[in-house]
Amino acid sequence: MKIIYTIIFGFIINNFSFSQSNHKCLPKNLIVAAENLNFRMFPSSSSEAISKLENGELITLEEKHLDKTDNENKDISQSWLKVKRNKTGQIGYVFGEFVLAQEMAYVDHHDADRLQKGNWYSIYQDNGKVKVERARPRIVEFDYGRSIVNKERNEIIICSQNLINEGVINGRLYQKSDEDVKIGSLISLPSTSQISFRLACVGEVELVNGQLERKNERIIFEKSWFNGTPNYIQQDISHCIDKFGQVGYRLEFAGDLNGDGTPELIISEASNNYYCVYYFQSNEKGLLELQSITGMTSKC
Repeated sequence: MKIIYTIIFGFIINNFSFSQSNHKCLPKNLIVAAENLNFRMFPSSSSEAISKLENGELITLEEKHLDKTDNENKDISQSWLKVKRNKTGQIGYVFGEFVLAQEMAYVDHHDADRLQKGNWYSIYQDNGKVKVERARPRIVEFDYGRSIVNKERNEIIICSQNLINEGVINGRLYQKSDEDVKIGSLISLPSTSQISFRLACVGEVELVNGQLERKNERIIFEKSWFNGTPNYIQQDISHCIDKFGQVGYRLEFAGDLNGDGTPELIISEASNNYYCVYYFQSNEKGLLELQSITGMTSKC
């Protein structure tokens, strides 16, 4: 038996023909997380160093280097990365173990092996309002590893190389299990008076040997507005879906952190002690871009 869920809200989401392997699940904006990191001419430890990169310096990912023995899913921390040095425009190579994403989000007591330089903020709920304030993070040892926590506020912590507006924001924290993102769900996100935003999960659920299996799962970000005629944009943000595992997804937070009217999203694996957290940030086109993946198995 096969049960197919199709979400319809002004249009139908279907016909996903591209394959998972065609997507690059990597953040573009990186920060150096080592002292005097070799910035090499070629992707090899024996290659000549063009110069040394400073701890905390900003770089931009051009592509992940793959040799004949590598595959697309190779961990970024174990790969050579072709990058651009932001302050000079030079192109060269660094090893992924020594870089982190510039913008990173952490859920309470989430895994970390180090604190990076930048501006740290706590997102929390207070009397029904979502607030942002400066945070003072610290790393604490637990039985299962090392985690970042904030002594004052423990809900969501973000490290940003840019400044985030503090105070009450247009946002929402999602903490109920019935708001997990699953096939057939449609979640309303914080909207403005002119524009509405929603998140949909579509795909197929098939009964196989008494067990329900999810197939062709996609998470869709939808933006709609009316200026005489209905308009909408749909964006498939499931290009990292193979990283989520089999436990489903949870929308942890949606809110406008950069003040452009489009909500940023933080999505995690649901019901899993070793989950990854995915941080999507809006760009100048009003679409979402993956900023970071944080978790036990991913250090980008």
